Amino acid sequence: MLETEISPFVCEQFVWGKILHEGKDISGYKKVAQSSGLTEKDCVEVLARTGAGVSHAILRGRSAYAFFPFSANRMVFSCTQRSPKPENNSRYYLQSHFLIADWAALENIDFDLVFLAKQIGEIPRFEQMVTLNLVKENYVRGEALETKLRRIISSFPDDFMLNAYRAFKGDHPVAIFDASKDEYKVLQFFQLLIFLTPAVERKLLNFASMTSGTEASSFKFKVNPTGILKTPHLIVRLDDAKVVPAALVDQLPYIETRRFWDNLQNLRQPN
Repeated sequence: MLETEISPFVCEQFVWGKILHEGKDISGYKKVAQSSGLTEKDCVEVLARTGAGVSHAILRGRSAYAFFPFSANRMVFSCTQRSPKPENNSRYYLQSHFLIADWAALENIDFDLVFLAKQIGEIPRFEQMVTLNLVKENYVRGEALETKLRRIISSFPDDFMLNAYRAFKGDHPVAIFDASKDEYKVLQFFQLLIFLTPAVERKLLNFASMTSGTEASSFKFKVNPTGILKTPHLIVRLDDAKVVPAALVDQLPYIETRRFWDNLQNLRQPN
């Protein structure tokens, strides 16, 4: 039987993009909207951590996401998109929307990154600087968390999940690829990985999709990277649940994987 639960979710936000006036760029790329509680220093520090490359995937309309720690108790979830409409010269530009939430608030919504992505939706065009309200939404939980996670994990065998976790603990750069064209699949995978990872290590998890340049080095997982990763590197393939190359998998650390394995087996158990 489904149990409907409603939990409050509150976070701050800001948007980086362009300010336009009658379709003409008047100010270049800059912060165009933010919650009143964020300082200029906050926004600058977040921007220094992220930045999506101008990849063909984004220019074709796909979104790039990132999830990373911002301070001791706050995390950032961001989405970078192509502008809803091109400028007068028919060129699209990039916009990034950042949600900054306390770790406790993310726990309150079961680290549901798909929910956060839907809160962002399509990033609007701002023609002047705007003060944003706090994001205040009710998170409706229509099924038990374990049921949801079991549904996600059904696509991934035990050895794949363990090796993905070992990749997180290792020294090699890691890239995640998914050919399913489901932009939410990697968000669901990361929600699952967060819950399987021991609580003391969860805040070390981070990822960014379609990153390029120096900002890519600050993320442990890079999703469909547009830049060239240093070698050797690992590729985590969500479409066929493999971690390749196999020779590097053998070099990944097994240290402190028991708790992850126990969490994995507990989740596999039927109700």
